[in-house]
Amino acid sequence: MYRSLIKEKKFAWGAKALVTYFPTKGSVSFVGSIKGGTRAWGSSELARIHALMLLEGTKKHTKKDIQLLLDSMAAMLQFSISDERLIFSGRVRTVHLPTLLALVAECITEPSFPEKELAVLRQRELSNLTLAAQDTRQQASISLSRILFAKGHPNYDETIEESKKMLEAITSAQLCKKHNALIDKRTLVVSVAGDVTLLKV
Repeated sequence: MYRSLIKEKKFAWGAKALVTYFPTKGSVSFVGSIKGGTRAWGSSELARIHALMLLEGTKKHTKKDIQLLLDSMAAMLQFSISDERLIFSGRVRTVHLPTLLALVAECITEPSFPEKELAVLRQRELSNLTLAAQDTRQQASISLSRILFAKGHPNYDETIEESKKMLEAITSAQLCKKHNALIDKRTLVVSVAGDVTLLKV
């Protein structure tokens, strides 16, 4: 029904945006992705940490600054991963869309990966891994993946202990180095839907 309303915009540097109008009374949602994810990091745990750290601070704004900015716009923004991609998604009033998209760009291009926030996140994730070690269903799933798939395959899961060791060893400097080597703006794809037109994106 709405397929004919989807408009595509290609950028000179390779990225593309897909935009469609929905009668949402002044709000807009978006989801986008860029090369990254489990395969690029070689670990689902490290890929997840990378995604979570993008909202922990940039070269221009602290974690608190980012939270206050999102609150001031009543906006939602999150980063997650898939096997092949670093994913971001958000929702905001149309009037604030340019500001939120600018924040997304800043988080991707200028993350600071503060060591203090990494330490807090590390402890939280280690606690989650300890709980996961007690989940027999998850343990069975990990074991099955290691039987069915070869190491290096995106469906091959690391053990809880392997995840813990990688998590304990990762540093802010390593995150920054890997991020800079990995992020490629040519692989960016973003879809926007709501009370918005292509000319406004």
